[in-house]
Amino acid sequence: MIRAAALAWIRARLNQAPYLRCEAVDMAGPVEVGARTVLRERALLDAREGPLELGPDGFVGPDCRLRGPLRIGADALIAAGAQLEATPEEPIEVGDDVWIGMRAEIAPGVRIGAGAIVGAGAWVIEDVPAGAIVLGRPASVRAHRKEPS
Repeated sequence: MIRAAALAWIRARLNQAPYLRCEAVDMAGPVEVGARTVLRERALLDAREGPLELGPDGFVGPDCRLRGPLRIGADALIAAGAQLEATPEEPIEVGDDVWIGMRAEIAPGVRIGAGAIVGAGAWVIEDVPAGAIVLGRPASVRAHRKEPS
């Protein structure tokens, strides 16, 4: 369960509380959650190894594992069971308006460009260009959602 002190700390950082379905959101370390971001049950947000920043208007589904150092941009959707586990030497960066599918795994050091889509169950071990749609294990670019800028 999320402790009242942790929730108060998040609210103080935001001036606007994120939506937390608090059956069991587990947080460790300094986690920054953007305004109107939804965190669902059993999500693990671990910032003990480095900062974890979630942009505004995002969604983190149930059973996700997010380990810092990790930065997720605005309007990002992280579906149920996705794993983004960085290391201090290899942070993960996720751009704005990115969709990460159910049970996708993002390897340490990966950068996902704005507007990209990562398919369900994908294993991403290389950087994903902006607007790309990646699928598979290991993931590869299959199409583009919109023209990269």
